[in-house]
Amino acid sequence: MTAPTRPVGTEGTEGAEGAARHVLALAQEMADRRDRPQLEGIWSRATALLARQALETAVDDVWEKVAPSSERVSMRARLLCFEEYLPEGLAGEVAYVWTALSTAVHFHPYDLAPTGVEVVQLLELTGRAVGRLGAAHIAGE
Repeated sequence: MTAPTRPVGTEGTEGAEGAARHVLALAQEMADRRDRPQLEGIWSRATALLARQALETAVDDVWEKVAPSSERVSMRARLLCFEEYLPEGLAGEVAYVWTALSTAVHFHPYDLAPTGVEVVQLLELTGRAVGRLGAAHIAGE
């Protein structure tokens, strides 16, 4: 596993929260354009993938402040350790959103792609989590 990098195209954004918001805006744009023929069949998972990337960018920013050497730790392990650093309830919220996005992104032949309503809800939850992460007082900072 390599060190986390900023998502492509976010070089001009201010901080990781700005980068996360930029990627989240791209996800919203894709969701808004889901009726285009070239996005048929892929838009829901692609939108969820962008939303997950936005959330992971915000999570990476928190860990960069708390433990800069944590880039070699899996996302699941980082989320488990969040309980020690984030305000009550926020760690669980972030873990829930990340797990829901990961489930939506992974393709299994027996699963249906997430519905439009599910994707919109995931985008809303991701936006809220990214905003709360950016505004949170982080223990150990």
